[in-house]
Parts: sequence; C-alpha cells; structure tokens
Amino acid sequence: MQTPDSINRYVWIAAAGYFVISIALSGALTLLGLRSNVSLHAATSLAASMLAAWRFVVERQRLPEKPEKHQFALRTATLIAVVSLILIAVIALAFDIPGLTDTGMFLIIMLGVVAVLSFITYWILRWSFGWFASQQRNARRR
Repeated sequence: MQTPDSINRYVWIAAAGYFVISIALSGALTLLGLRSNVSLHAATSLAASMLAAWRFVVERQRLPEKPEKHQFALRTATLIAVVSLILIAVIALAFDIPGLTDTGMFLIIMLGVVAVLSFITYWILRWSFGWFASQQRNARRR
C-alpha cells in the first residue's frame, strides 16, 4: 500500500467529476422544468466515485485497500460538502429568496443538511469506490 496521500489524485478526479456532473444535471433539469432532490446528489456522488475508481484500476492495476477506500471516501465527502455549500450559496444569492438569506436559520439548516448528506455520501463513496474498482479489474481480466 502506498501512503494515504497517494489517494489525493483520485479524490480530485472525483470532486471535479462531481462538480461537472452536478452543473450539467442541474442545467438539464432546469431546462426541462424539473426539480432536483437528494437522489440527484447520491447519483452524482456515485458517478464521481466510479470515475475515480476506474482511473485507480487503470493506473495502479489493483484494487484499493481498506485504508485507501477510507481516505478516498473521507476526503471526497469533505470536498463534495464544500462544493455543495458553494453551490447552495450561489443558488440562494442568485434567486434572492426573501427572508432565506437574511437570517442565521438559513445557515443552520444548510449546515445540518450538508452534515447529514456528507455522512450518507461517505458510505456511498466508500462502497462504490471499492465495488466499481473490483468490477473494472474483473472486466480487464476477461
């Protein structure tokens, strides 16, 4: 196993994938007049993790070990939380919802939502990174 810092490349791949996929899906949903919800966050996190797992297997030719999966999930969930907070702030300011940004209640609610989603995201990322990496390795062996 390499040092936990060696997983940072895949964390950045996942975070960039999450950002791009979030913007693309949000734009598509807006154009179609549809609303997004938590399932969009879960699907986007899953896709970003799969992208990083694919690169991991291609570059390292092995499965991630437990400490690598943990570090990947923890660091990626943190970055996704930061990206989510930024996107929430931009949306809140862009649409200027009356009373929403005027109180500290907005911040408290958003931090609570992001904390719960981060916990769920950690487990989604940890599971999907390992599972998709094993699928990629098995596919490469055929």
